[in-house]
Amino acid sequence: MSYSGTWEVHLVELEPPNDKVINKGGTPSQRFNKAISQVHDWAAYIKDNPCEVRRDLSKWCADHDLLGYSGGCGDPCNSTGDYLRDPETFIRYYYHIVIGRRDRIAKEQRRRMNQYSEGLYLRVCTYGRFLDIARNYDIYNTDPGARVCLTDTAEDA
Repeated sequence: MSYSGTWEVHLVELEPPNDKVINKGGTPSQRFNKAISQVHDWAAYIKDNPCEVRRDLSKWCADHDLLGYSGGCGDPCNSTGDYLRDPETFIRYYYHIVIGRRDRIAKEQRRRMNQYSEGLYLRVCTYGRFLDIARNYDIYNTDPGARVCLTDTAEDA
């Protein structure tokens, strides 16, 4: 996604919905720890290999015309003329870990889980978030005049 000369790249680590997030002792589960480690590995790789990452992202997006910016002709370019591949173009990376089910996480476990979200750049959520968004889309598609924010979720409350 791109806006005002900034590209946003979201990397998502999906873990099984039936896995625990926080152990009874309040520590991250083994699977959650591995997901956190994976996200940190991605961030380190991007920091150490920015040109390679930009090149690969640009090629993949152009091949799939996923962004709708390239029109199938070359490198993705946004409305401000910034090419995704260009080392001078600003890219903000966001990391997401999706793990567990909302109804299996107690309030204290949720508080501990959310401590692992790091500012705006790492978000941890459950699969319940996807269900909420799908439900909002269903409401909107049934009644386009309905006042519903498509991205509102119970996890944001």
